[in-house]
Amino acid sequence: MAIDVNETQDEWFVRVNQQKLLAEVEEALKRIEQGSYGLCVQCQQPIPEKRLLIIPWAARDVVCQEQHDAQELLAAPAEE
Repeated sequence: MAIDVNETQDEWFVRVNQQKLLAEVEEALKRIEQGSYGLCVQCQQPIPEKRLLIIPWAARDVVCQEQHDAQELLAAPAEE
């Protein structure tokens, strides 16, 4: 039986994404318990309801999320 490297890699990426999403949902549940759900974790301003309807686990408003994503890209190691 041959192992398809691409399929194995795809399964790994799916698993990692599922774990990341689960962690984000768990963090949102903690914010609900703490009474801070709906507030941006970065600037403390309310996250628009429309965003929360689309992404209920959102931790940041759009501007702060874009800044966060840009910082993560800069910090990520370069792929060869």
